[in-house]
Amino acid sequence: MATKTHAHSTFVIKQPNTECDDGNGCTADQCINNSCRYTAIPNCCATVADCKNGPACTTASCVAGKCLFTPVANASEAGCCSSHGDCVDNDPCTNDLCVLGKCVNKPSLSCCYSALDCDDGNSCTKDLCVFGKCKNAATLGCCSQDSDCNDNNECTDDTCVAGSCKFTASQSCAEPLPLVSDYSELSVEASGWSFYHEGVDKPGPWVLNNGKAVFAPAKTAAPYRSYWVSPPFDATGVSVITAQFDLTWVSTGNPVTLSVKVRKSATDPWVTMAQATALESFTKLWSVQCNTELANAPAGQVALVVDSAGPGGYQVILDRFMVDAGSAPTFPAGNTLPLITVAAGGKTLAEVVAADGDGDIVTFSLTLAPAWVSLKGYLQGPLGYYTQLLVQPPVGTALESNVFKVRASDGVLEAETQVKVTVY
Repeated sequence: MATKTHAHSTFVIKQPNTECDDGNGCTADQCINNSCRYTAIPNCCATVADCKNGPACTTASCVAGKCLFTPVANASEAGCCSSHGDCVDNDPCTNDLCVLGKCVNKPSLSCCYSALDCDDGNSCTKDLCVFGKCKNAATLGCCSQDSDCNDNNECTDDTCVAGSCKFTASQSCAEPLPLVSDYSELSVEASGWSFYHEGVDKPGPWVLNNGKAVFAPAKTAAPYRSYWVSPPFDATGVSVITAQFDLTWVSTGNPVTLSVKVRKSATDPWVTMAQATALESFTKLWSVQCNTELANAPAGQVALVVDSAGPGGYQVILDRFMVDAGSAPTFPAGNTLPLITVAAGGKTLAEVVAADGDGDIVTFSLTLAPAWVSLKGYLQGPLGYYTQLLVQPPVGTALESNVFKVRASDGVLEAETQVKVTVY
């Protein structure tokens, strides 16, 4: 028998060329119960190639049949580490980690060098690289399905057409013609009307008060524009349309522009139909015909618009609003009847005639007339419908001029003519 010595163990083994010699100097060869057993000798090597499982960040060598592992001279340059802080590569687009003693600089998915790195595969986002971070901003109006389109307007049908959102007026929200508002509801919301302001300053709300819509803005220094917007109405199949505001303007001397605007639906632009600059207080029936602008409108709307460049302090008061198919009645004699003069204690009659181009029956009423003025008689004639104005001031009536109005109505739409009576 012979003795075989290794770095860590000494075994009694057979002489070379016996059955259990495997020719490997790094195994302990044994014959146990007539069977050969070969046990690996730890850290034993014949060449440096045998030293594969040493600690990270060391250099392997084979010295006198034993593996030696020496720490590398410059661990950071070699990618070796003991903490994440050893692995900082100054690249904002990597996550710097120390894993089992080795630096791993893994690319960050949210980081970028250019917009090309930020493609999220969504055609409805604009892909941007901002300071090394991807930003995928939604593109306004872009869509891939109907659910992407929502303008928060319950009176539009929201659909996605060829990658773009389309908001179409919904007839389900539109009122049938005629639409008449007397503002008797308890709140603006209940009336179906709405308002909004444009400009830096917010002048305050429109409100309903005792059967009137009132806008009494706070005094502001900056210009603004206020919209008082009607509920939508269905004018499908209608080619002649008239809208009317029964309006009182209380002025404080500051110039304000009043406009009547219309649109065919909530998604269409406003079109100005009439405009006036108000300097002095007045009461009038403001009537506008909107044939082309509202013809066949599925959800038409009318707005009274107030443009203020001054400090405010005025009031807008609306008694009623009417919109209907057809035209309003007219007074063939014009908007002002001839001056009527009458003695106190006397009386006189004046003929009033009104016609309706749509063939509707016309009736008459008085607005702001003295108690000694009344309407007498009613008939249809060649020029339209006739009535007589009976003026009978009693003795003692103030000797002065009295101005009032006669109104003609076709049941919805109205016209008015001014009457001036001088008592002597």
